[in-house]
Amino acid sequence: MVNNGLVNQRPLLLPNEDDDKDPTDHKVVPGDTIYVEMQSIDHNIFTYYSALLQISGDGGPGAGVTPSNPPSNIDNGALGYFSAHTSQKKSIGDSVDQDRDGTDKGYS
Repeated sequence: MVNNGLVNQRPLLLPNEDDDKDPTDHKVVPGDTIYVEMQSIDHNIFTYYSALLQISGDGGPGAGVTPSNPPSNIDNGALGYFSAHTSQKKSIGDSVDQDRDGTDKGYS
């Protein structure tokens, strides 16, 4: 994936069921199918979320930034931003009919 001409190198995160009994629960093994969904937003909604993150900050409300409302496209004074986004889905690998325990996953 490329963003602003730079390659994105984000780790693959798998769901965690907080079950430490079986450490192989979430390892990807040959024969597994990986489902990937990519959602895209436009620059204006990115600006809104960036401002919201900066306002909330890691150090609590304000975090050294003068409190203000993030930029919005709603004109009645409400906080928020109306937006739509695109979504693309792909599956990678061979389709697997059964889970490791033999039960049907229902993906096929």
